[in-house]
Amino acid sequence: MAEKSLKISRFDKIARIIYASFFAVMFFIMMLTLIVPNGMIKVFGVGYYRVDSASMDPVIAVNDYVLAERVKVKDLTEGDIILFNTKRQVGHLEMVEKIFVVHYFGYLDEEGHIYTYLEANKNLAADDETKYDKWGTEARPYYVTSADLVGRHKQTLKSGEVMSYIYNVFYSPYFYLGTGVFIAGGISTYLFLNRKNSGKKGN
Repeated sequence: MAEKSLKISRFDKIARIIYASFFAVMFFIMMLTLIVPNGMIKVFGVGYYRVDSASMDPVIAVNDYVLAERVKVKDLTEGDIILFNTKRQVGHLEMVEKIFVVHYFGYLDEEGHIYTYLEANKNLAADDETKYDKWGTEARPYYVTSADLVGRHKQTLKSGEVMSYIYNVFYSPYFYLGTGVFIAGGISTYLFLNRKNSGKKGN
């Protein structure tokens, strides 16, 4: 009887460790995905991002997922597809909004400014100034630098592919909300049953 009780106790400890580890991993991924900007790529060196602009169509379409790898500016070559943060003008107002962009890398100037271009301008000459993106406003232009660089395109998952659906689930905050509810419910149930069993042993 004592041996059986010891086995149950060991199983209970292992189950607790597995459950705690699962909770820790899910919480960590949730923090990286929803709270820390570009957290996945900062920690693991790779990250996935959903495209919400048609500027790279048909190479990369809206709702496609892009797998990116962490990269340094010095390792980029002209024509690489990069992911970066920048600021664009809001309508005709003299104000800007932060946006996330997937465009081609053009070149890096002496001041450390990164010049990029979209798919429609791909075939324009390299010395054509109209080829490159303009950010910010005319009065207050914004220049992309290495601090804005997120990563380099590694793979595209087309919308509708099986893996795209999987990433869509992990990209959704509802998935993490549901996971949190499931974990909280599991912990509550475990504590309730544990207290109930302790009460029976006391009687």
